[in-house]
Amino acid sequence: MAPVALTTDESEQESLYNGLLNISECNNADSELAKRMKESVSCVIGDGSPQFLNAARTTLGHQKPICTCSLHVKENTRKRCKTGWNEDLFWRLQKARSLRERAAAWAAIERAFSQPAVNYLRAQLDDDMSDHGRPWTRFSHMQKGICTFGRKGTNNPVEQVHSKQVPERHDEPLKLLTTWVDKVREKEEAILEAAEKLRGKSLTPWAQGIFDINHDAVRTCRIGNGRVVPVINPDVAVEVVQPNENGNQRESRYHVNLNARTCTCTNWHFNGIACCHALKAWDVYHAQKKDIALNVYGQRMREWAVNSKPWFLAAKFIEAAEVLKEELIKLPADAEIEEDDTLFPPICLARLNRGRNGVAAAPQGRPRRNRIVRVRRCGNCNEPGHKRSKCRFNSVWFDWNDENDYPFQEVYRRSIPGAQ
Repeated sequence: MAPVALTTDESEQESLYNGLLNISECNNADSELAKRMKESVSCVIGDGSPQFLNAARTTLGHQKPICTCSLHVKENTRKRCKTGWNEDLFWRLQKARSLRERAAAWAAIERAFSQPAVNYLRAQLDDDMSDHGRPWTRFSHMQKGICTFGRKGTNNPVEQVHSKQVPERHDEPLKLLTTWVDKVREKEEAILEAAEKLRGKSLTPWAQGIFDINHDAVRTCRIGNGRVVPVINPDVAVEVVQPNENGNQRESRYHVNLNARTCTCTNWHFNGIACCHALKAWDVYHAQKKDIALNVYGQRMREWAVNSKPWFLAAKFIEAAEVLKEELIKLPADAEIEEDDTLFPPICLARLNRGRNGVAAAPQGRPRRNRIVRVRRCGNCNEPGHKRSKCRFNSVWFDWNDENDYPFQEVYRRSIPGAQ
């Protein structure tokens, strides 16, 4: 499963969000992207703006849960917190797995954060727990059955990639497109190399890492009193006991339901991969039934741990890489981006340089100094009065006469001050 993010300014109009969703074919019921986004297991994460929420619900339906990026909530809280900011307190609230932990974290935040930050965060918590709100805390994700696959409710790593492209967005569109294509080609090569390394393996590297950690912790868990193991019913919750990590004599008890795929530790739901308590219950259950051959026992355990989801299986990744390889073979070796000089953006009414006559008069009693005037020229057309990013001779990536390209036209117009 590939994460998808549409990044625009928070002040953009709702019609622009709708246009971007339409162009990405999210409104086409037959598109693969729409099918993925409408799956109950998938999670759509936005920036918290009401414009995006309305556009996404119009396109995907009001039943689709729309989450808010917790990093957006954190940054907005930090900007409002004049004194007492503590990032650890914020993540303690976001990661709380019970109402008791949540209340304790909130009490600490009320004592530490300034009042504007507390008021903003209280409004976000109310929206987080409402029936039609946008959840961003771990507790709310659990209550609403949303799995973010270990990403704390954020739209990373997509947003991190977008943030690195911010300087390039100010270049003329052809240069941005060329840079983007080069990065796509580098990513395609990395995908093909990763596929070769995954041959002979069951899970993708991230899923394998989570599985190994949980599998190593299985030996610390037990079911029953250690001498008598009860018969496990997969439809009924079974208690799994695990000693605490700090080494004291106290133990933690968790309840696992194999068929419902739930555990009260919440790690199973948070990562989408079975936790150590679930693996222990599954191991004991099949050891009692003796229904799996030893030569395929480990393979079956890994497939069950990830619920056979394609984004966790190495075989599916290799299959997708083979399709990519076939598509790359079909492309000509010298395929390059063609520039169309017939498409121009609107004429920019740039402000002229003030020159020497525009210098303000010197205070009384002081001699007026002559200012050296440097005429700045465009790096694209070498004409004065505007920068290269505002040059009217920049080629654009859309058709000014095509109504379907209206969202792109609108974005480009708004990016040029004084455009006709």
